[in-house]
This record gives sequence, C-alpha cells and structure tokens, in this order.
Amino acid sequence: MKKNHTGKSSKARNMWKALKMELEEHRSSAIVYFTLRFLVILVMILQILNRNYENVFLCILTLLLLIIPSFIQVNLRIELPTTLEIIMLLFIFAAEILGEIRAYYVIYPFWDTMLHTLNGFLAAAIGFSLVNILNREERFEFKLSPLFMAVVAFCFSMTIGILWEFIEFGVDNFFGLDMQKDTILHSISSVMLDPTGGNTPTKIKNITSVALNGVELGLGGYLDVGLRDTMKDLLVNFIGATVFSVIGFFYVKKKGHGAFASRFIPHLKQKSADFLSIITEQEQEKEKKSMKKQIKIQTIIFDIGNVLVDFNFSEIFHRYAADEAIYQKIVEATVHSSAWNEFDKGVWSDEKILGAFIQNDPSVEQELRDIFTHLEGMIQQRTETIPWIHALKAQGYQVLYLSNFPQRTYLMNYEAMNFIQEMDGGILSYQEKEIKPEEPIYRLLIEKYNLIPEACVFLDDVENNLVTARKLGMQTILFTNKEEAVAELSKVGVYCKE
Repeated sequence: MKKNHTGKSSKARNMWKALKMELEEHRSSAIVYFTLRFLVILVMILQILNRNYENVFLCILTLLLLIIPSFIQVNLRIELPTTLEIIMLLFIFAAEILGEIRAYYVIYPFWDTMLHTLNGFLAAAIGFSLVNILNREERFEFKLSPLFMAVVAFCFSMTIGILWEFIEFGVDNFFGLDMQKDTILHSISSVMLDPTGGNTPTKIKNITSVALNGVELGLGGYLDVGLRDTMKDLLVNFIGATVFSVIGFFYVKKKGHGAFASRFIPHLKQKSADFLSIITEQEQEKEKKSMKKQIKIQTIIFDIGNVLVDFNFSEIFHRYAADEAIYQKIVEATVHSSAWNEFDKGVWSDEKILGAFIQNDPSVEQELRDIFTHLEGMIQQRTETIPWIHALKAQGYQVLYLSNFPQRTYLMNYEAMNFIQEMDGGILSYQEKEIKPEEPIYRLLIEKYNLIPEACVFLDDVENNLVTARKLGMQTILFTNKEEAVAELSKVGVYCKE
C-alpha cells in the first residue's frame, strides 16, 4: 500500500511540474491565466464574506476549469495554439464569473448569445483538429477530403451544442434552476387553443398580461419557459460552427497554410514540448541514480571476445588468404555478414552456416572451407584473465559471462576457454539461441542467476551491447583494456586487489 501511495504521489508531483512548465512555455496565456485566477480568488473571498456559498462553489469550479487547457496539453500531448488557449480561458471566466455570479446573462441579453456563438466556433475547431490529427498521422493510410473534414467539424460542434442543451434541460428539471432562460412573448400560436378541438393553430396577439392561478405575473407578456432560448442557442451555435467549418475547409485545401486558421487548430506536441514525458524521464533517471548509489555492486558480468580473450580471426583468415584482396573478401563473407549472427546464435547447422558464407562470395569458396575446418587458434586466452577472475571472486563478487559465441568456435578452442570453469556461470549465445544486443539474452541471464540488474556491472567492447544492459538497469563499462576497466570499476565501488 505504501509503494502504491508513493507512486501516486510521484505522478501527482510530475503532473504539477509539467503543468508549471506548460504555463511557462506559453507566456501570453500564462499572464491571462494568472490574472483570471487572481480575479476569481478575489470574487470567491467576497462571496465567502457575503455567505453566498453557492457562488463560492462556482468560483472553485472556475479555478478547476481554468487549469483544463494546460491539463489537456500535458496529458493528451496536444498543443493548443496560444490564441485558442486564451479564448478558452476568457470563455470560462465570462461564462461562470461574469455570466452567473455577476448576472451578465440577465443584465446583457446578448451575453448568452455571444458565448454560444463562440462555443460553436471553438467546438468546430476542436472537432476539426481531432480529424486533422488523424489525417496527418503517418500510421493511417487514408486521406480525407477538405469537405469531409469540414462536415465532421460542423457535426461535432452541433453535437456539443445539443448535448449542452440537454444538460441545461436536465439541471432545470431535476434541480429547479433556470439555465434555459425564459423569454417574454406578446403573441402565441397553438393548436391546443383551437375551440373546436381540431388541428388548426389559433393565434393570440398583443398579450400584455398573464395571470397564473388568479395572480398577475406582472411580466408584460406571456412567459415562454426556455424553448426560444434553446432554439436561439442552437441557431447561433450553428452560425459559429458554419463559420469555422468554412475556414477549416480552405485550411485543408491549402494543405495547412493559413495564419488565421492555425491560431485555432490544436496539433500533436513535438517531443521537445512533451513536458510530462520529459519530467517523468528525468525523475526516473534520478531514481535510477539514487538506487545505484544505494545498491552495492554484487555481480560482475564479462563479455568474452576482446575482453577476456583475443579474437584472432584476422590471423586465421590471413593464413588462408593469398593476398589482402582475398582476405577482405573472406571478412565480408563472414564476420561482416548477417550470417555471422546466425553462426553466433547457433540455430543453423554448420553445413548451412558454411553454405551461407560461400553464397556471400563464391569466389573464395575454397578459402572459406579451409578456414571453417581449421578454427583452432582463433581464440587466445589473455594471461591476465584468470588472476583477474580470482581477484574479483576473492572480494566476494559473483563473476559471470555473457557473450556471442558460436558452438563450433568454442569446441575447437576449448583449451583457450578453460577460464570459464573459474567463473560462477554465464551464457554463451549458441546455448540459448539468442544474441546480443537483443534483450532476451540479458533477461535470460538475469532470470537464471536471480540477478538484481542495479547491482550488476557489465563490461563489453561494443557500445550497442551496453545500451541494452543500461536499459535493464545495469551499470556498464565500455572495455578498452584491463587497466582502464579496473579504474572504471573502482568508480562504482568495485576494487580489485590481485
């Protein structure tokens, strides 16, 4: 439970840091955000003093809503243009603080109309961007026409508008509020007023007063409960959606060129602006470094070729090559070919491996056959190897090997490989049919010897092989010679006294 709680706390911290970086990145929108936030807090204090707790709740809701644009950018990795982000912030403030708390919806009849028009425009921009992101995604092979994208943006905006009217209707009915503002009418027409009970609309004009249960309402007309407001909202939403859909159509038509449209169309973030990933990677790296400092090294893992032994393929190849040109052909046909990886892996038979070498360059077939028959001497043990192993083991370290090694080469150089018996174990690639730098062979070693990767140091003369080891949590040393390796080992707390 404690680990889970720590993990959630760490994610929350990373999220907050990423949000701060997002705000710092967009200075213009950050100024607007902090200004509006200050004003909302000021209004909230006043509402608390007035004991208007319903408005206090609206202020808290507004503070949460103001963080949504940055939250979307951080979590969904979508970049909101500065213009769009500022308008979204102002829209939230205008709707909640000015519209509801300051009663602008009542004082200024156009206020609701303006916001619904803007909502239609912005919702169309968001709907357009969702399709535009997919349309530009390389993994998807289909390409959509500008007209189709404009229609989708329009439909998305209208759907959002309709859903909002559903919410207003539901809140009014279930909570007795008045989100669907009423309208005073001076004439009505309804078939329910037909004195014959038929289907003929009957109109009443010049309505100046209405009495309800004998009580004059004093409104100067007939009270329409929300229908006109709903239809007006949808109409202006329609206008806003249509305007942006037309703009979006020409934006796609011009293949993304258009300064005005680009100010309102979100797009996927560049990797350099993906602040949550950046923060998470930084924290993970810090955690790894901290763990490495805390965990004492227990296991030393060696590559074999050019680390513990000399891999003298050059000497063997020269023995059977008449000149340098033939030598180069042999090298290209063997150690520099993909067939050599299969030789290391040990899946193919010796006959198939030799056949692959010959197929690479038939002009040196005889030389390849001679070399393949006489691999003795290709491996030469270094005099320092066994004393070094003994010294590490005497200090209490587990000493293992992990190497790409063909079975035929191992068997034909068995004497030179006798140092393996002095080690605590390991894996040769032909034994497990896996090779470095692929991850499975590293995992097999970890599982076989129950290793803690952070407590291991891996020495190899090939950088690519070290990359995978580091990915799994091991510390690594690029081997050049024993003296430098001993010096590097001492930096991670491994001291070797021979």
